Amino acid sequence: MDNLLFVQNVIQKHSSVNQVAVFGVPHSDWGEAVMAMVVLKPKQNVNEEEIIEYCKRNLSKYKCPKEIRFIDSLPTTPYGKIDKKVLRKPYWENSGRKF
Repeated sequence: MDNLLFVQNVIQKHSSVNQVAVFGVPHSDWGEAVMAMVVLKPKQNVNEEEIIEYCKRNLSKYKCPKEIRFIDSLPTTPYGKIDKKVLRKPYWENSGRKF
C-alpha cells in the first residue's frame, strides 16, 4: 500500500475525522513533507497537535504529517473522488517543480 494512502487511512480512523486527504508538499530540507487536509465530523473540536499526536501513536515518525489543515469540505472530481491535484496546486505552483 502506498505510504500516503496508509497515512490517510490511519487519520481517517480518528473518531473526530469525517474525511481526509494526504499528499506531499515541497519542503526545503526533505524535498517533500507529508500534509493532511482534514474535514471534521459535525460538532467536533480537534486541533492540529491532537491529530499529529494520534499519528505519532499509530505511525512511524517519518510517516507523520508535518502539517494538518482543517477545511469545511474536500474538492472532488466529476467522478466523486477527492481531487488531490486541486489541494496540491497552491503549494507546488511556485516551487519550480511539478506535482
